[in-house]
Amino acid sequence: MSKRKWCIALFVGVGLLILVGLVMAWDLVVIAYYVNMERARVVPTKRIRPAFRFVVGGDLPEKTEGLGAIFWGGRDPAIFVKFRTNPEGIAYVLETFGGSGVESEPFDADDLRVLRASGWEMFGGLSRVQERLGVQLFDQDSIGPGRRLLKGDGRRNSELQYLIFIDEQKRTVYIKAWLT
Repeated sequence: MSKRKWCIALFVGVGLLILVGLVMAWDLVVIAYYVNMERARVVPTKRIRPAFRFVVGGDLPEKTEGLGAIFWGGRDPAIFVKFRTNPEGIAYVLETFGGSGVESEPFDADDLRVLRASGWEMFGGLSRVQERLGVQLFDQDSIGPGRRLLKGDGRRNSELQYLIFIDEQKRTVYIKAWLT
């Protein structure tokens, strides 16, 4: 390869690396904006995965449809994510988030009926936040039987905590994760 072609290839390669770096840095700038905002915000679809990674330290399943999220910034950042997925995506969620120290319990139709009648919200306070933001990611009255995963006790212990509900009929996953 001639010296000129080698220089052009080097210039193009360095340019691509700089471009990739700028795109990644922009995601970090946007996440920093969300973290510094104390109030809840709806996350644009293209920013959901980086925001989720920021809070959880892991990723969502590869296949996600109807992806939506709300992010809470401040001292204890949190994210609520909703998506539909395939059986492999559900298996990924169960494997990734269902390890040791995680409570896992099935929710059948009777459990859901009691939950609705009692007025207790699965994702406490989320309905008020959704109303204020003008979005509807979770409706407790429309979920079907599934499985709930819970990690953490709500105390401050500097670790990731989460509540996940998997609607097995609709293949819809709801995840609220927060750092304390």
